[in-house]
Formats: sequence, structure tokens, C-alpha cells
Amino acid sequence: MGTLPLPPSLPKDCEPAIKNTLDLVKRTALGDRWDRLVSQWLRFERSYKFKGSSRLSTTARPPLIKEWIQRARVSTYSPSIDTAEFRTEFWAWWAVLQPEWRKITVDTTSRLALGGWEALDKPGPNGWPSIVAALFFWGRALHLANRSTSSWKLAVDDVIWVLENLCQLHSA
Repeated sequence: MGTLPLPPSLPKDCEPAIKNTLDLVKRTALGDRWDRLVSQWLRFERSYKFKGSSRLSTTARPPLIKEWIQRARVSTYSPSIDTAEFRTEFWAWWAVLQPEWRKITVDTTSRLALGGWEALDKPGPNGWPSIVAALFFWGRALHLANRSTSSWKLAVDDVIWVLENLCQLHSA
């Protein structure tokens, strides 16, 4: 990966899902924006000592995330995806995951934090690894097709912003 500042090593007792997700996202360089997202995600997981038992909602979750989880989150999973369809699926799920006070739609986000982040404060195997993997699969498919999209970049930027807010809560 580009300039991603990774921990020297993950703790031995790190959740396997976190390790597998990190191995997955290191397979393809997706640029500085992506490296920043992964760095923020690791910072968030580190605040929970790379453990956790929280669960994100599966409502509207893209089917390929379920398929990846059923394959034990193997880092070599390489789904073939329709990027336009996945764009819609990702944004629908991301909207469902938001706190009640934060309303977003496809390609439209708000950077005003008007409440708490409990809905997204979900460390561990059934939390953020799924979001990170979803964005990786989408970004990798775009990369392999030699395409770019403002929607993926906006999603990555929004996820970074949310993670920064979560990390700020845990460093206070």
C-alpha cells in the first residue's frame, strides 16, 4: 500500500476478522485517500484493543458482504461486481447505518455532527471490517476496470469523516 502507516504488527489476540480485512485491503493500492481511511479504521479498532462484539445492521447490506463473511472473511475473496449496482447497494446500507439524526442519500452527505455516534461505534469482527471491505471491493473493481467515480471517493471521504469523529470520542 502507498503511505499507509500501519502498526508494526497487530496484537496476537487481534480478532481474525480485523487481520483478514487488513490483509484484504493491502492487496490493491487504491491511493492516498484509501490509505487514510484504512489508517483511521485501524486507529478506531486500536482504541478497542482490536476486539469487540458489536454488530452493524445487516438491513440493506450488500449481498457480497454476506458472501465474504460466509467465506470466513478470507483475504483472497475477489468478487465480480457491477460497480453501478454496488454503488446503489453501498449507499443504501450506509444510509441505514447512520445515527437517527444524520440523513444521507446516494452521493449526498452532511458534515454536521448533530448528535452521538453510538449507531456506528461498532468495533470488532461484525462492525467496521464489513464497511471497509465493501468500499475495498467497490474501489478495487473500479481500479481493475481503470475507472474512477466521484461516488466512491465521496463514500470514502464520508467514512473517513465518521471514523475521525469516532476516534475523537475515544481519545478524549
